[in-house]
Amino acid sequence: MEYRMVNPETGNAEDISCTVSDMEVLKQEGWVMVFTPNPNSIISGRDHSGHGGGHGTSDGWKDVLRRIISKEPTSKLAYQKLGKVCWESDDLDNAASAYESLFKIDPRDGKVAIDISDIYIDSENFGKALRWADKAINLIDNSGKGYGQKGEVYYKGWETLKNNPLSVDDRIVAKLAY
Repeated sequence: MEYRMVNPETGNAEDISCTVSDMEVLKQEGWVMVFTPNPNSIISGRDHSGHGGGHGTSDGWKDVLRRIISKEPTSKLAYQKLGKVCWESDDLDNAASAYESLFKIDPRDGKVAIDISDIYIDSENFGKALRWADKAINLIDNSGKGYGQKGEVYYKGWETLKNNPLSVDDRIVAKLAY
């Protein structure tokens, strides 16, 4: 993809063709995103420096990131940012989907498994949250993070249960199950 970035040494804007991950490295080196010069590019010439710019809404950012993913389907950074934008805008189904796609790219990343578990906690899907916490336990050795996540699932589940008292039907089912 082509980007227009300002060179930190000269202060001049330059057209650069690189991947999303290469662009992130350039940003860390002090380069600043200006806009994409190609009107047919994915970003359509708008500012996308991460400061709101031309895509001030989360829906705009979601569209941009989905278009990037369609061009670079193995971009971990794009899936991570899409998941984050969806999560922050309370679009939990799409957030979980984006993080699960990220996990398929790198199935050894326990941090992603914990993030997915957190998303399912937020959506009160405690069964899936617990399964992802178990995956985190298997992936993260010598750390209590996976077990901590499992405890978090149980704690949040209990808090939700306390805030939503059992109905008579729930009590009957629980009694019959015991």
